[in-house]
Amino acid sequence: MKTKYTILITILFFLLFSCSTKARLQLVGYNWDEVQSWRSTPEEGVLLDPVAAVIVHEASKRVETMTWEEALTEIKSRKVAVKSTEDLTVPNIMDNVSVPVRLYEPLQSSYPEGEKPLILFLHGGGFLTGSIDSHDNVARRLCRETGGVVLSVDYRLAPDNPFPAAVNDAWSALLWLEENGAEYGGDPGKLPALEPFEKRAA
Repeated sequence: MKTKYTILITILFFLLFSCSTKARLQLVGYNWDEVQSWRSTPEEGVLLDPVAAVIVHEASKRVETMTWEEALTEIKSRKVAVKSTEDLTVPNIMDNVSVPVRLYEPLQSSYPEGEKPLILFLHGGGFLTGSIDSHDNVARRLCRETGGVVLSVDYRLAPDNPFPAAVNDAWSALLWLEENGAEYGGDPGKLPALEPFEKRAA
């Protein structure tokens, strides 16, 4: 019986993959005219492969219908592995507030202990939106790819907190990292401050 099922499945796969792309997509329920309309790209004369067009369309449709909470859940489900993360607060003595931060240590690093670069990460969002949670995976990837210790800052956002609130929070985090980074195997002499676009860590 098992052999019969194996033969049947093999035949079905052969029939499916011997069909044209159009036939295969129609077989799983896609309208060919719609697929053709999804193939266009910003570059004139360049069209996506039909199967690629379907994948892009389905992915875009999923993102467009997501709520903010669903997007965060999706991000958290695809976490890049690091050695550890630690949620802390650092003092902002200029404004007399505590600034939430998240510190990331790498799983592996090409740098000896005590010589890892220290990286201050300021999430994107135009100072109006975003958080250490929305950009958690960006910071994780930065930590993994550089082998450095990353401190992500949950700076205060405008318009509720006008300039220079975010700058003061970032500066306070930078001073804290310089003073305390050695405790996490970092080298205060290697301290770049980054506000990268997500694509830099993609």
